[in-house]
Amino acid sequence: MYPKGFCDEITEGMPGLNDREHLPVRVKQIGKSVLGRPIWAEYWGPTDPSRKGLETYIIVAQIHGNECSPTLVVDEIRKNPPTAYGVWLIPTLNPDGYANYTRNNAVGRDLNADGHSQKQPETAALKALTAAVRPSLTIHMHSPNAFAGRYGGRTADEVTARMAKAMGVRYGRAGFRFEKVEWFLWQGMEADFQAQSILVELHAVSPLEVPNAIPRPSTRTIDEVRIEIRAMLGALVEPDIGCGRARSHC
Repeated sequence: MYPKGFCDEITEGMPGLNDREHLPVRVKQIGKSVLGRPIWAEYWGPTDPSRKGLETYIIVAQIHGNECSPTLVVDEIRKNPPTAYGVWLIPTLNPDGYANYTRNNAVGRDLNADGHSQKQPETAALKALTAAVRPSLTIHMHSPNAFAGRYGGRTADEVTARMAKAMGVRYGRAGFRFEKVEWFLWQGMEADFQAQSILVELHAVSPLEVPNAIPRPSTRTIDEVRIEIRAMLGALVEPDIGCGRARSHC
């Protein structure tokens, strides 16, 4: 289903996008890349979460093709599917970039800067899923800058603060751009759907990851990045206040 790329072998022990121990509850193709590769979304978690008073999130695990740590998010969700919320997981929004180990898509466009025009087919795929799911939050995964940034209202702010504290990373606001031709994805999703978002930047797992990053961020082992990811996913669940929901609407 998924391409193979340099991220699969960037360091010993990295999983590939095709590695999984369990089958998702649902899978659907949400679009195609510039070169015609399918873009998939996998649903993991309880069936009918809204009927059980649980939230549904979208996690875009890989947007830039040379950012490899987000692959571990895919592996973690597949190995330990959530029970306290539902997740529509996009293992890679940029399969052409993943296959070619390039930041941008096959026509050189940075998908994360296509939030307003949404002319790229990959960006249109995320828009289609967002329209169908109407998630409580969308989490945009990146590396290597060890940061959690909020974009939206109170929910994004509260969850991002919990994430940053649990992960031990910097906390702030996800960036925004005034020029519409350079809008971030989260700006476009909020404008179109009032969708709140979180930007999460993991540590890199190798000095070869995101090779043009200046200054060169520090790297972490796979096990250390997995700990970050587990803390991130755990922070999606509100601390127990007796109402049994993923966040407080009691």
